Amino acid sequence: MKQTPMLQQYLELKAQVEDAVLLYRLGDFYELFFEDAEKAAPILGIVLTKRRHNGEVTSPMCGIPHHAVASYVGKLLDAGLKVAIAEQVEDPAKASGLVRRKVIRVLTPGTVTEPELLGDGERRWIAAVREAGAGVALAFLEAASGEFGGAACASRREAEELLAQLRPRELLIPEGSPTDGFAAAGGPLVSVRAPAWFDPGRGEGLLRLALGVGSLRAFDLAPGEPLVGAAGALLEYVRTTQGGMPRHLHGFERRRAGGEVVLDAAAVRNLEILRDASGDRRASLAGVLDSTVTAMGSRLLRDWLVRPLANTIAAAARHDAVAALVEEPGRLAVLRELVRQAGDLERMASRLGLSQARPGELGALRAALAALPDIRAELAASPSQLLAALGAAADPLDDLREDLAVTLAEEPPALFGPGTIRSGADRDLDESRGLAHGAKEVLGELEARERARSGIGNLRIRYNRVFGYAFE
Repeated sequence: MKQTPMLQQYLELKAQVEDAVLLYRLGDFYELFFEDAEKAAPILGIVLTKRRHNGEVTSPMCGIPHHAVASYVGKLLDAGLKVAIAEQVEDPAKASGLVRRKVIRVLTPGTVTEPELLGDGERRWIAAVREAGAGVALAFLEAASGEFGGAACASRREAEELLAQLRPRELLIPEGSPTDGFAAAGGPLVSVRAPAWFDPGRGEGLLRLALGVGSLRAFDLAPGEPLVGAAGALLEYVRTTQGGMPRHLHGFERRRAGGEVVLDAAAVRNLEILRDASGDRRASLAGVLDSTVTAMGSRLLRDWLVRPLANTIAAAARHDAVAALVEEPGRLAVLRELVRQAGDLERMASRLGLSQARPGELGALRAALAALPDIRAELAASPSQLLAALGAAADPLDDLREDLAVTLAEEPPALFGPGTIRSGADRDLDESRGLAHGAKEVLGELEARERARSGIGNLRIRYNRVFGYAFE
């Protein structure tokens, strides 16, 4: 079969992401071809057409405008599909022949971080399981917040219960493993990977790199144990889909029996903790209790409801903190307003850690960091030991706040480009901007200066197509 250059390029890119729907950038549109188009068109509600590549090949196709890609990608992710983005990586005006394209990112239901594609109050876990004898190593990660942890489950039943609690959007399993039955626990999208991905030795290296440590002992992980391999598989998956190692992970939380009251999936469902009998969140226990002012607070409340503390000392410290806030309504009101200003710092950090933050998000981060000193001061003055300790432990991130204040424009654009950097932040950039927007004035000043220096009264700056600008 004779292939046109574009068809050959498309097929090469598609071979890199066989398990994903490929959005191929063509001018102002993302195009889908062949099976991807047939699969996506009914989900997106768009018309399926055909494109002739040569005399032998006619492919089904459909397209979506690039400026509305987020809403269309959200529909594909909600349908349980992965979406690969192939962008033009050179200027079409300067390209000699076909414009080069590259798969820059793979969006999946469990690794998406775009605010417009995420529900504010729900986690988007991705999990990995690796059977080890009678037990199961189960690791879980939320790319959108940096939460990362796992458990060495004593049995398959225990692992299934944990999966049912987490309700992961994606599940990684080793190729050839009998663990595919876990998919029924939460109905996630299953991705099968080579057994080497789950190797503990490889996982240890990835964990040490992502967490910035020389040893995993501080995270209660032993070299060579299966849980290290499962956690490493998650890191490799995020790295390959997002184009880089995550740098925003909080650490690794190993769950062990005893620290929390275990609520199995049936109890969470029957008690309507997260959803009522109809599946609605608003009438659930979490929905009724949720008076939080940020999305990250809403997610934390839901985590606490399904994982109640079993440690009475820790529970009493929480109760004392609540009592202190109730007894000081003025401080509570101030803290609520300050935290509201901070917004969803958790997800802002994840976008930064994955090098995906946009200028507008950096502007929101700047505003959030401006509220941190006041939040720390209010917490430090609280009579509650827990709240005071939280205030002392919070990093004010002074360097980052100052950098954003002096570098980022007051009203940054939606995408990186002209107008992102504040005037005065960089002398060379200011000079280039002056030349771009006031070239005539600059040339006039140069002409006057040289005329005065040389004493030539009729010296002029002239332009022609052969030599460009020159003195005359």
